[in-house]
Amino acid sequence: LLGAEGGCCDSVAVARRLRLNVTAWDHASALQPQAAAFAAWLARSVDAGEPSVFGVYMAGEDNPHLDHIVPLVGYVGVLGRPAKLLYNDLHSNSTLVADLATFAKDRARCRRPTLPCCSSPSAAVHRRVAPPL
Repeated sequence: LLGAEGGCCDSVAVARRLRLNVTAWDHASALQPQAAAFAAWLARSVDAGEPSVFGVYMAGEDNPHLDHIVPLVGYVGVLGRPAKLLYNDLHSNSTLVADLATFAKDRARCRRPTLPCCSSPSAAVHRRVAPPL
């Protein structure tokens, strides 16, 4: 549903058919670099109480868009301006903390073997999902 294989518009259409209120990051219109704006967009979803997911690259994988979809559970920073994202990788029973200064990377720069990197917002599909209508 959320991966890049079906395309962004397909997954939004499917989610809406499931009666979910879905918003996708508009990577085509966002100014470059867009990591800070994307993180602020995610933070606004936390502030609004809306669940959010985003894609990360995982060391050892090679999908050009994203390797794993993770839920955002919070952020550290000033209201709407995160310095760190808090997310669960769904592989362990703990929350991971990502410093935005080093987290957003493209596939070539994501080589650290122990933690994922945020995939480039312009390359991945990101969703913010509100409760059903």
